[in-house]
Amino acid sequence: MSIQGQRVILIIADGLGSSIYRRFSHYNAFRTFEDEGIWSVRMKPVFPSLPLPNRHSLMTGLLPRRHGLIYDYVYNFKTGETFDNFTQRTDLIREWWAIEPLYELARRSGAKAAVYFFPECEVNWKNRPQACISEVGDLTNEKSLKTIIESTRKHDLVIVNHVKIREELAKVGMARAQEKTLKQVHSFEEALERIIGEVRIRIDLNLIVVSTHSLIDVPRKNIRFLDDYLPMELVNKTIGCGAFKQIQAKNGKTHQVYSQLKYHSPIPNISVYYTTHKAGNLPEWYEYKKSSTIPDLVLLAQPGYAIASREKQVPAYDKSLIPTAISGYNAEYPPGMGLFLAYGPG
Repeated sequence: MSIQGQRVILIIADGLGSSIYRRFSHYNAFRTFEDEGIWSVRMKPVFPSLPLPNRHSLMTGLLPRRHGLIYDYVYNFKTGETFDNFTQRTDLIREWWAIEPLYELARRSGAKAAVYFFPECEVNWKNRPQACISEVGDLTNEKSLKTIIESTRKHDLVIVNHVKIREELAKVGMARAQEKTLKQVHSFEEALERIIGEVRIRIDLNLIVVSTHSLIDVPRKNIRFLDDYLPMELVNKTIGCGAFKQIQAKNGKTHQVYSQLKYHSPIPNISVYYTTHKAGNLPEWYEYKKSSTIPDLVLLAQPGYAIASREKQVPAYDKSLIPTAISGYNAEYPPGMGLFLAYGPG
């Protein structure tokens, strides 16, 4: 893993994205990447452009339909098992985490690895990183920042999952995102300056910052409910809400559900698609086809809209599930693009 003694710190800055980065690109740490490093505001997320599917794709190199974690909540239609966003012990069984992630591969290859603020650290990995912290933490916290910088002196690979920007942005919204309202971006930039300072005085440390996607505002009036357009007795279960929703129709009712939502009672700003390999009409670049965790039908919302259901939804509908700004949309949508930054010893 370590090439000629080189070490890497990879920070996943959830929520920063290309849209927010452009607004704050005058900050000193961000200018360093543009003046002395490598940067791109055209990092394309995988579909669905959500934190967990994209983070695990980054760690495994596989599309969500291959590694199976296609949403924060997942239902296996073959086994009936559910993944419930790290709220139950069964979310950590190896069946959900069968693909070897980057940090486990690093350990198996003999490299020293440290992983911070990954809930999946609680999984019983065969090649567990020397340091693996599962609790949600904060890179910008002084104690955490010192620990992480010190960790780069002991480990070949350090990975940090920083979620604070996304949490704040989801509440504030993109329309109101500015220096006065987004305190977390400034705090993150100050932490980056500290890490950049560490890179400058060393010849072995490389810094990579990735934000896999951006967020999009959804006014409350733009939330559609499936129950208003479809008799729910035709449905066995729906999974997820927001930018997209999976539908598992009752046996023999799949085509009826599709026809109802496609022709007879279409939902404004929401489209229904088949996901089956032969009959699927979802564009190929979505890379979203039927599997044990993807049912026959999926509803996709136009950016700025959301889809939910009051009944038969996993998880049960709550207003907090669709905050002011969300992600999960079409990976080709320009405002939803991610961000890549890199800086190393010159």
